[in-house]
Amino acid sequence: MNRNFKYYSKEWCEEAHKRLNGDLKHLAAAKNLTGTFCFRIYDCPDGTDRIAYWEFEKGKCLNIAWEAKPAPAKEIRELPFDKSATRARTSAPFEMLLALNKGEIGILKLLTNPKYKIEGPKAEAMKYMKGLNSWNKVCMGIPIEE
Repeated sequence: MNRNFKYYSKEWCEEAHKRLNGDLKHLAAAKNLTGTFCFRIYDCPDGTDRIAYWEFEKGKCLNIAWEAKPAPAKEIRELPFDKSATRARTSAPFEMLLALNKGEIGILKLLTNPKYKIEGPKAEAMKYMKGLNSWNKVCMGIPIEE
C-alpha cells in the first residue's frame, strides 16, 4: 500500500532514506556522493522551520538527523555554516523546495532566486551533481500529501 507523506516531515525523510538505499540505479549514480549535506526549510505549513542533515558514504545514506522548531526559529535560521562538517547547505522556503520536488520548477530557476541559498564550495558541488540529481529524482517519487 502506498501512503502519502507530509513533505519534508520526519516520516518523509525516513522514507527517503529507505528508498535511497534500496534504489540500485541511485546507488550507482551516486557512488561519488560522500559527506554530510544540510537542508534548512523555512515556513513549513505546520508553522515550523526544519533542518535536516543527510550523511552519505559512496551514495549510501547512512543517517538523517531531522529537527523542527516553531517558525521563525532563530537557532535554525541564524546557525552558522560549518564547512568543516558539512559539504553543502541549502536554505529555502518550504513552498520553493516543494515546487522543486513536484517538478514545477527547475534548479536553474531556484538558483536565480534570492530566497534560495546554497553554501559550500561550488566546484565540489559539481563533482556531486550526478548523485545530487539522482537523490532528488528518488525523492520526487515519494507520494506526498497535498
